[in-house]
Amino acid sequence: MYKRNLFSQMDELSELFDALFGADPNKFKDGEWVTKKFTNEDGSYKSTIMYRYGAGGGANVNPTERDLKGLKKALEVAVENEDFEKAIEIRNRMKSLEENQDKIKKLTSDMKQAVDNMDFERAIEIREELNKLKS
Repeated sequence: MYKRNLFSQMDELSELFDALFGADPNKFKDGEWVTKKFTNEDGSYKSTIMYRYGAGGGANVNPTERDLKGLKKALEVAVENEDFEKAIEIRNRMKSLEENQDKIKKLTSDMKQAVDNMDFERAIEIREELNKLKS
């Protein structure tokens, strides 16, 4: 019984945080796993933290802005961890998103319209085009 109450409380706490910070349960679906390691000065204590890094922002933020904010945070983490190769990849993705922002918005709108019209073949084509622009 105690465990059930604990899990129930954790679920309620999670829902509270989601409500407070505008969390979207799908936004972390494709998030990147981040590992941070900490060691105290004398090396007697070591800790490893792993978490899934997602893009921030709520439903009112357009997908490109949300992606850019998430990439900016990921860039900060990569630099902080001195993973400069990863920082280069992230910087290049950010530049690509910024350069293609208008085209991404148009394709996103076109994909929504294709889905609304049940033209799923076209939606697949647009999705593949969007993925190329975002990578």
